[in-house]
Amino acid sequence: MLKKTQVTELIDDIDGTPADTSINFSVGGIPYVIDLSEANLREFKAVLAPYIKHGRRAAARKPRSAAGRAKRQNAAEIRAWGIEKGYLKSARGRLGTTVIAAYEAAHQNTDAQ
Repeated sequence: MLKKTQVTELIDDIDGTPADTSINFSVGGIPYVIDLSEANLREFKAVLAPYIKHGRRAAARKPRSAAGRAKRQNAAEIRAWGIEKGYLKSARGRLGTTVIAAYEAAHQNTDAQ
């Protein structure tokens, strides 16, 4: 019998060394994930420490479904933008969360005007 083993190795996104953990964080409502070694994790926390000290904890928001957001916005406009920017290859199918999030991020400042 053939046995297959898959090994996932985390690589520090800053310096390419082996990473110990993945950190989720958000800036301006845009979520990010970064893989860090212990040394870079300490540096990351040290840089954020003064902001965390003076900031307020926010309640976790429930994630909205991509379909729900697309219904509220013009799905055809999002689809055209996604094709133009290379996120989509087809004019058909479901709009994924990646495309919708990228569209929202790109239009976040223009919507406020």
